[in-house]
Amino acid sequence: MQHMGKLRVALVSHTRLTELGTGTPRHFMDIADVMSSLGHRVEAFTLSDEDRSLMFGRYKLHEIAGFVYPNEASLAKLADFIPLAVAGNRPLMARMNENIRLVKALDAYDPDVLIVGDFVIAPLLSKCRKRDGSSPHLVFLLDSYKGIQNNLNAAIAIGGPAAVLVKAALKRNYLRYNMNAYEYALRVASGVVIPGEPFMKEVAEKFPEYSRKLFVIPSHFIRDGSVRRSLPKTRIKRILFMGAYSSGPNREAISYIERDIAPRLPDKQFLIAGKGCPKATNGNVMYLGTVPDASKLIASSDLCLAPLKTGSGKKAKIFDYLIEQKAVLGTSDAFDGFPVRNRYNALVEDDISKYADRIRELDSDNKLFLKLQKNALTALKDESEKNVKRLWKELLAKLN
Repeated sequence: MQHMGKLRVALVSHTRLTELGTGTPRHFMDIADVMSSLGHRVEAFTLSDEDRSLMFGRYKLHEIAGFVYPNEASLAKLADFIPLAVAGNRPLMARMNENIRLVKALDAYDPDVLIVGDFVIAPLLSKCRKRDGSSPHLVFLLDSYKGIQNNLNAAIAIGGPAAVLVKAALKRNYLRYNMNAYEYALRVASGVVIPGEPFMKEVAEKFPEYSRKLFVIPSHFIRDGSVRRSLPKTRIKRILFMGAYSSGPNREAISYIERDIAPRLPDKQFLIAGKGCPKATNGNVMYLGTVPDASKLIASSDLCLAPLKTGSGKKAKIFDYLIEQKAVLGTSDAFDGFPVRNRYNALVEDDISKYADRIRELDSDNKLFLKLQKNALTALKDESEKNVKRLWKELLAKLN
């Protein structure tokens, strides 16, 4: 690797990066901006259905033709899960890891560092070589190890009787396969970025031999000058939940709102927004679909919800709620990785059946409601732009 001056950095994703502002694309854009601010060259690479050269914000994006793994809600995933349940292998995942064209595109760019969005393509990227024959540094962005267990339900949230049978046979092999893949990524990595201290401790306890490779760096950061001071809300009328509809945990949360929360609070308006969400109205629940400016929607809401029972890693929606200084009611899983103190900077409740009661409590306890809004930003104390840049700079220096 060249002297710690201007590096060639490649951001690599096995999913497309076209939906700016959401999930992986948003995380990658934040990292690209940090790398650029540190003086490094940045280009992004992803698998797609055809070869294309696009712009990813102000960075080059190379879409490389090859097999793209089906999205979470697709029935096509049964072609991967049935063999996994029966024989313990994943043919679709193996097919994705055979795309040597992505390796060749990366080799032509000659990166010093590959920053990779998922451990599942570690076998493919470990084949990359620089022009001098050496290997570029692999840096993986990983969620919590226990998140593999949490993601099981989301991964097979297909529905129907066939899915029930597959799920029963799948659990053991799914966990074994993904845990082995997770460990392989740790083994070949030069560095592993974990979004929160609790996650890092969990991974370090499970894999102490790789602890020196672990770095805690927040997934998102508060851009300098972006915090807008707003008047605190004093009453609860508009209650918001945000999340991509393709996500199993998000659909599960929406069902809780529809079934267990909204019917008990007919005087409140519940707003559901996110990519893929159909536009509709059902009683006091309004489905807004994809919104062009999520920050404005959050700012106009009185209370934000996160009734998430599954999933892994730090949730972008929690970051978005808190940066707008909103009172947030959510589960322990939803707040995972954030330094949340119950009834200080957030309201934590794991029993969904009590959410309507907690909302009524907040609406009648103005002191608590104002306190949560006033202290919301304290749960983002590590997410300053200055701190995130410092952490990435330290990681790159240690790789050198």
